[in-house]
Amino acid sequence: MNAALITDTQLKKGLLAYLDACSAKVPAGMQEPLFSVQHDSRMRLILSAGKRRESRRNIRRSAAAVLLVLVLSFSMVMAFSAEARAGFQGWFIKIRKDLIQYEFNHTMDDRAYIICAPGSLPEGFEKAETTIKDNYTLKLYKNDLSGDTIRFEYSNATETMIAEVNRQKASAELLLKDGIIEKYCIQDGNYCRVFWHDPQRQLVFFVDSSLDKSALASCFKTMNFRLPLYEPTWIPEGFEEVDKEMIYPSVDLLYMKSDEMLLFTYYDIAELEGIDIDRLGDSVDYKKMTINQLPAYYFPASKRVFGSDLVIVDEENNLVYIVCAILPEDVLVSIAESIVCSEIEW
Repeated sequence: MNAALITDTQLKKGLLAYLDACSAKVPAGMQEPLFSVQHDSRMRLILSAGKRRESRRNIRRSAAAVLLVLVLSFSMVMAFSAEARAGFQGWFIKIRKDLIQYEFNHTMDDRAYIICAPGSLPEGFEKAETTIKDNYTLKLYKNDLSGDTIRFEYSNATETMIAEVNRQKASAELLLKDGIIEKYCIQDGNYCRVFWHDPQRQLVFFVDSSLDKSALASCFKTMNFRLPLYEPTWIPEGFEEVDKEMIYPSVDLLYMKSDEMLLFTYYDIAELEGIDIDRLGDSVDYKKMTINQLPAYYFPASKRVFGSDLVIVDEENNLVYIVCAILPEDVLVSIAESIVCSEIEW
């Protein structure tokens, strides 16, 4: 018998019912447990990382395991959608009781800002050149000893590019198939081309090389995806970066000062349905502002949520930035104002 999949809505309802049942069993006068912002932020990091790794897999969810993590820290939940399209046309905030729901509308198909690379390279190959122009990226890998090259290019899946893939498929053989993604190959003497259309990320890929098709199949059986690296160029004195996690569709930078924690994270809007910020029963309060000409929302600390959150929406770069720490509003704003793209390619 097949187990039924648990939806996010069912999971949230189940969690709330579970918490209500637990609350009813707490003896009168017993104080509720409080967690430090370090614990809450770290659990938030673990929770969001777990969702990222599972966001594109059809898996049977273990409700008990997920509930355990959510009960430990439910101050912020990032909701992802495998069907969400890239970009967005607008955003809006809903408020009901003590929950702020920050939602996004997706309309655009521009995905060229995603950084792509082969899952592996043959021994001796190193990246020699990268060219980026508008929605087109070219990467050249070389083996200086053998003289072999791999030319890897990708661009937005426009109607013209998709038509080109379909035209070349007529004289190609199916090389790899991974779910709905089919990778094709054309080999002519010392020349080999592998190409495919990735509907999940709205991109078209072409690989040309002096290697044979089996070697290219090994290189591109899997792909690495990530976002460009954005970093604050200013952080309060004493804080040092201790952890950096780059697992698409987000990047997490963790800074520490003794036992104080500062978390900077950002997400690809195309993978976000929205952000839920739960203030654990405290009255909802937030401030709308503008940072570097971008819309931003400041969610102050409360009696039971010690850390403050600053959410910034970058429509041009299809990103949402979040700065979280037990720091004054003006300090969080200064951190956000210093955010720059420090690395486009690697």
